[in-house]
Amino acid sequence: MNKVYNTELHKFVEAYLKSKDARIERKHNDFFEVIYENGERAAYTYSARIASEGNNIGLIAKGSKILKAMISECTGKAAYSSVSISYNESTLKSSLAPKSCCSLCPFISVCEHKCGCCDFCSYYKSCNTNISNARFSKLGNLVSSTPVKIMCFIFTLELSDDYTLSQKIEKDIVVLIDIEREKTLENILVKDILKLELKPWANSKKISTEKYRHFLNLAKSRASDVLSGQLEVFKKVIERPLVEKIKSIVSKYQGEYIENYTKTSLEELDSLQEEALKLCKREIRGYTINTDIKLKNLILINTRRDKRKLVFTRCKEQKDFEVNAEIFLSRVDIYCDECGSEIDISALCSNGHILCSSCYESCNSCDNIICSICDDESFICSTCGEIHCLSCSKTCDVCGAVICPDHSYECSECGKLLCFDCHEICSICDLAICSSHSSSCSECGKHICSEHQRKCSVCGESYCDEHIRQCQVCKTYLCSNHTGKSEFSKRHVCHAHLKTCTFCKNEIASDEVHYCSSCNAPMCPDDTLECKNCMKEYCRNHVSRCKCCSRSYCSCETPVKCRLCGEEYCSDCVSLRGYCKCCGNLKSVKADSEIISKLIDQIPQLSKYKRFYLGISQEIKTVYAKSLFKRYLVVMDSSYNILGKRRLTFLESMSLGKKQKGD
Repeated sequence: MNKVYNTELHKFVEAYLKSKDARIERKHNDFFEVIYENGERAAYTYSARIASEGNNIGLIAKGSKILKAMISECTGKAAYSSVSISYNESTLKSSLAPKSCCSLCPFISVCEHKCGCCDFCSYYKSCNTNISNARFSKLGNLVSSTPVKIMCFIFTLELSDDYTLSQKIEKDIVVLIDIEREKTLENILVKDILKLELKPWANSKKISTEKYRHFLNLAKSRASDVLSGQLEVFKKVIERPLVEKIKSIVSKYQGEYIENYTKTSLEELDSLQEEALKLCKREIRGYTINTDIKLKNLILINTRRDKRKLVFTRCKEQKDFEVNAEIFLSRVDIYCDECGSEIDISALCSNGHILCSSCYESCNSCDNIICSICDDESFICSTCGEIHCLSCSKTCDVCGAVICPDHSYECSECGKLLCFDCHEICSICDLAICSSHSSSCSECGKHICSEHQRKCSVCGESYCDEHIRQCQVCKTYLCSNHTGKSEFSKRHVCHAHLKTCTFCKNEIASDEVHYCSSCNAPMCPDDTLECKNCMKEYCRNHVSRCKCCSRSYCSCETPVKCRLCGEEYCSDCVSLRGYCKCCGNLKSVKADSEIISKLIDQIPQLSKYKRFYLGISQEIKTVYAKSLFKRYLVVMDSSYNILGKRRLTFLESMSLGKKQKGD
């Protein structure tokens, strides 16, 4: 039995007897004796065997009448625990930190953001006190402190829709009631209270049943309000699918009603309507939301409502400032120095004024706080429309418009500060320029700075690098209207440095002109011929060209005439025996070859000749035709044009025959 005295059942019995001002006077192995406040005595046991033996010993066990009565009485009177709650610097830091409790929000199922603290949260004002540009440093001086005794009811709310949505929400909520004023207090999260310093409170007082029931009704009323908010959310979730289903049912039966209106009796039509109504009611019942509010715990809290200074450090300057605050449990209330409203998102100005989001503005460039109490000046950028402080605001040197650092431009030429409308961007170097140092390209209209501005030396118009030309001889800049082009090299040159070739009449640059050594006529490189002996340049009229090797030569060399074909060649192409390279290298060819066929077309009498010999050089072809008693010689160019033809004499034939035999 000694082991039973260490069980949870015995602890419950001891707590129950203590609430009745009774105490256990003596513990035996099988039972224990109790003495009540009025002097009555009783004996109880946890063993059914001992209780069955009589001796007026009551049984406290599962299912026994005594235990049921104890539980019923406790349920009706609601026993509670008593604690004393205080705060410290660590708990205050936690209270001032941004919260992450979206899972507790009734709108979580339809919320599209889930981004932390928002003003839809029912706890927003009680737990969200955020100074955006400062951090809590330490506790300051205590101004005043008021003791507060609170009855804390912890309820569990349950909402479920098992039939259609298979959803179930369980949420613990705290309802705080000021015992002295008999009023409900601010909403505070359970987990925030548990983060505070909790100590047993030995000096708790009793509360009458009537007062407890009054407090319980107040707490249930607040819990019902929270439950109503949850039901509204559920209503939004189920409303659309339910309406769609009802519309589907009505549409179906409406079609059947119209179809059977003239075919059936009135009773059958009424029956059809009743069937549709029953089906709609059944669908509506299927979307019924089950709700329940359960009292989970009850705590009597002894705490204090303090007014004190809190020290915050501004992040920018690392400077400390004292801020007035009201502290109650995990709730820290700070009020705006300008309008006096409770802050949620706030900021600390450079002079230590705490301001709500409605009473301050933040510089978009440096994030400096523009305080209305300090009468700080603010300006709106004419380009972006954002607010900026005095130190970040500039004025355009041209039009005087207010501009911010992100939308101010400095002229790369003179250093003037310019707004968006008064500045231009050089299309070449992408630097900002003012109107005084900006020019427009006369061809494309793009803006260019003075460094990349190019002026035509003829008309004086301004152009960008893309649309300006430069004479490749004198390097002067020219526009497209005053620029010439060499037909030989395609280079751009000015008209002063364009020359015309005497022979092809094409215009060429002056540094591309060649002059004939004989007549001094200007020529393009394509029409210039060079003597291979003296290396002088000549025009086509004052130089000879060897038809055999295509070599040019001037009067410094005497041409040599071939003794057979009679054409003149350079000395290198005629042998010592007096034959050119064609006549000296005749090779037998067939009479049906292509070259002989073309030759016969021009000289038909050659068809009577039986044997043909061919000599070829670069520009000359020599054909020697031979029959039994006749010999014939034809000289052609590379295009088969006949340059000369004749019959050979007997002596010439003999000489040529000896040469062929010698070869």
